[in-house]
Amino acid sequence: MERNDTLQALFEPRTVAVVGASRNPAKVGGLVVANLLQAGYQGQIFPVNPHGGKIQDLPVVTDIGQLPHGVDLAVLCLPRDKVLDSLARLADVGVRAVAVVSAGFKEVGREGYYLEERCAQLCRDRGLILLGPNSLGLLNTAVGLNATFAAGVPEAGSLGFFSQSGSLCVAMLDMARSRRIGFSSFASLGNKAQLDETDMLRRMKDDPRTRVILGYVENIRDGQGFLRAAQEATIEKPVIMIKSGATPAGARAASCHTGAAVGSEDACQAAFTQSGIIRVTGLEQMLNLALAFSTQPLPQGPNVCVLTNSGGPGIL
Repeated sequence: MERNDTLQALFEPRTVAVVGASRNPAKVGGLVVANLLQAGYQGQIFPVNPHGGKIQDLPVVTDIGQLPHGVDLAVLCLPRDKVLDSLARLADVGVRAVAVVSAGFKEVGREGYYLEERCAQLCRDRGLILLGPNSLGLLNTAVGLNATFAAGVPEAGSLGFFSQSGSLCVAMLDMARSRRIGFSSFASLGNKAQLDETDMLRRMKDDPRTRVILGYVENIRDGQGFLRAAQEATIEKPVIMIKSGATPAGARAASCHTGAAVGSEDACQAAFTQSGIIRVTGLEQMLNLALAFSTQPLPQGPNVCVLTNSGGPGIL
């Protein structure tokens, strides 16, 4: 399914609803509202909470049905059992994209798996773009969008990052902040009920502000689609990725974490090699390479000069 042309509502929303917004700044619904404001988002923000009043000086909408028609992005910060009904009601009022930060879906077992499948099917049937569930959220520094519940405001820069792991997203943000490395955009994929690594590769390839694409995945859902997207992306920009689950123990851990079916390690490595993706094993190595690539243009041909003060390091 080609979705790249429809991701504008997700990454460049004119309006954002935070469903499950909270007055408590330590709760997820409070953090998302605070991050949107702190990042300088200029669009309209609609906190949704049945108790009404104001949240961080923003008027509160008491019910999804009272949202203005056609909100671009809704961030869903509700308990798992309220997500399916809320998605249907958001579709009723014309919301175009939803980031579901709620957890407790296929990563916790059979019941969660079937609920996630129903959510994904509803979004397909109603034309909703779905990020997550079990997502940290997303950001786009070009429009001041920080729709995450991570602490702090990332600097603007030229790195695009996507990840299946929310905690790895937080670790990446913290490490980049300590080095004053900035991001163009950032997406936490979570369980990948709809949007996945292939969509992010295509979107970040086409983003003129992104010079280097970074990613962490536990499984690749559409091998052929991913390979095509990666081959197209690496022609224009360096793509650096971590792929976990290389060992049987790692594969089992990935399944418990995001419900990922890891698949063949040999096939994954072959796809990375064939498409020109640079595979690394940790965030430190990823950031070092990203920093180097972000400050240098890609070579236009095979004529590379190695400048060294010793033969051995030059050979290496």
